[in-house]
Amino acid sequence: MPSSLAIIAAVFSGEDRARAIGSWTAGTAAAVALGPPLGGLLVDEISWRVVFALNVPLVALCLVLISRAVPEIAGTGGRRIDVPGVVLAVAGLAGPVFALTRQPAVGWGAAQVWIPLVAGFGACAAFVAYERAAPDPMLPPAIFGARNFAVGNVVTFVVYAGLGSATFFVALFLQQIAGYSALQAGLALLPITLLLVSLSRRFGALAARVGPRLLMTAGPLAGGAGLLAFRRVGADPDYLTDVLPAALLFGTGLAMTVAPLTATVLAAADRRYAGIASGVNNAFARVAALVAIAAVGAVVAAQFGAALDGSPAGSPAGAGARAARAYVADAREHPLAPPDRPAAAPVRAVVRDAGVEAFHAGMLVAGLLMITGGLIAAAGIRNPRRRADARPALAGTA
Repeated sequence: MPSSLAIIAAVFSGEDRARAIGSWTAGTAAAVALGPPLGGLLVDEISWRVVFALNVPLVALCLVLISRAVPEIAGTGGRRIDVPGVVLAVAGLAGPVFALTRQPAVGWGAAQVWIPLVAGFGACAAFVAYERAAPDPMLPPAIFGARNFAVGNVVTFVVYAGLGSATFFVALFLQQIAGYSALQAGLALLPITLLLVSLSRRFGALAARVGPRLLMTAGPLAGGAGLLAFRRVGADPDYLTDVLPAALLFGTGLAMTVAPLTATVLAAADRRYAGIASGVNNAFARVAALVAIAAVGAVVAAQFGAALDGSPAGSPAGAGARAARAYVADAREHPLAPPDRPAAAPVRAVVRDAGVEAFHAGMLVAGLLMITGGLIAAAGIRNPRRRADARPALAGTA
């Protein structure tokens, strides 16, 4: 069964495809909008474990809808599953992610960090070499011959790295440092999704008329500026003046970026590769978020430790020193999550301030990642040539 984007690529073309992708983006954003508030409500009122159980009926509903509503699209009969490619890809991703996750706790010199890191990079190199020679590769190298497809996926990786790491750490910071409940943190970021829902279709249609390069450049630049604006958020933020402006700028940048970016990647690939193209682009986005959360997490942990080391509370002395040292040691193990144990107010304040500095460092990296994506798009994306007879049959439909 083809993916949803593969169906869009097969059924729509031209400006109608851009609109359809905009609608797809808005629909997925609407679903995402319900996630944080609903998840926060379940966490606050019942248990975090219920969040995972909630997926079961949703998946069942999707299976029913797919069986009844999704048309069959002719595939590539006779092709076999690329099992070696799958194994190498999984190993190539799992190694570096595991290493980056463990590094803040044990350091770069630990065997459990450098061994999976080196092994993962080796598996990635082996994956590329194998896919070039495989009879039925899961990732045909020829698909990257299209300039906009190759550059578009690089932009996807960089932009979604900033997006994935930012949304994770903003939600974590608001709950652990700023004192928001899980529900309040979800509602605080809701304007981002509302902007995606309301603007994605319009920006998708605009990109089809003026070309994707402008929006794929301006969108990440605006989104990156929004993430940098989150560096104004402190331990006691005012939502209307600190959090909301950054969220609005970030959300506007995302709305400008996502639909034109996806449409450009799919349009650049040959129609016979529509399913693979959508899968590759989706994989780049998901892998980018996974790797970035681990990598930016390492930056956050390093900045948090440096902030504690630069403070007298990092090496407490005098009365209550043992309790203070235990508090600080626990804090080092879990940056952005103050320990749930008693400690003197000055020690708690220092740990909280270190968390703010660490969060700001993470937002700096995430913002620069998105800005880099915009610069790559400006340098590498080419607007497709428009033909006088290329007007889609359904152009002008809403």
